[in-house]
Amino acid sequence: MLTSISPREWVAVYRKHHNFSDVEGDPHSPHVEGYWQIMIGNVYYRREANNDNTLEKYAADLPFDRLDRILLRRGTLGFSLTGVILVLRMGSASVSRRSPRWRSSTCS
Repeated sequence: MLTSISPREWVAVYRKHHNFSDVEGDPHSPHVEGYWQIMIGNVYYRREANNDNTLEKYAADLPFDRLDRILLRRGTLGFSLTGVILVLRMGSASVSRRSPRWRSSTCS
């Protein structure tokens, strides 16, 4: 499944978070930024993932590959593509048309 963050971005933010756990400089600490800002509107994570200095310092050992450049560095393209693939593969209404398989014929 594709998300809107590349493995390199995730690793950089993860490493920075563990370098500055719950102190100033932590990219997603509820103790620094506040619980609701992190849990609901976690823009701090995305902001840090887009910071080229963070990527160079904390993920210099992980180069961007072709998938990262094509799908994951373009906002929500990878996430949207995953949704489309799931709908095409599983069908949009296939779940609602079928009766639950866990029901036995003896239940009323």
